[in-house]
Amino acid sequence: MQKKYRLKKNKDYQKLYKTGKSFACKYLILHYAPLKDKTALSIGFSVSGKLGKAVKRNKLRRQIKEATRHLLSNIPRGYNLIITARTTAAGIPYKTISDSIKYMLKKTNLWLG
Repeated sequence: MQKKYRLKKNKDYQKLYKTGKSFACKYLILHYAPLKDKTALSIGFSVSGKLGKAVKRNKLRRQIKEATRHLLSNIPRGYNLIITARTTAAGIPYKTISDSIKYMLKKTNLWLG
């Protein structure tokens, strides 16, 4: 994931959690809110410590980032997004992660494809 698409600051995460909307599926939660700048897109990723030790969390975070990177061309600009892994996401295959992200984006009308 390129740096220009990353949501980095804690205050940005907290603002999105408070003011944005969310949609959940079995494995992931999508938090989203529109931006004033309709050409920008920022995406953050969150994996809880409840999921397991660092190796397991980092592997899942890398898989979610990669799946999102492949779907990036179909996500409209002008939004802040956070993808949060649920505890049920531990050990699921990459294809399931990708399908879950795509499903959530379609359900929230954030899919251009």
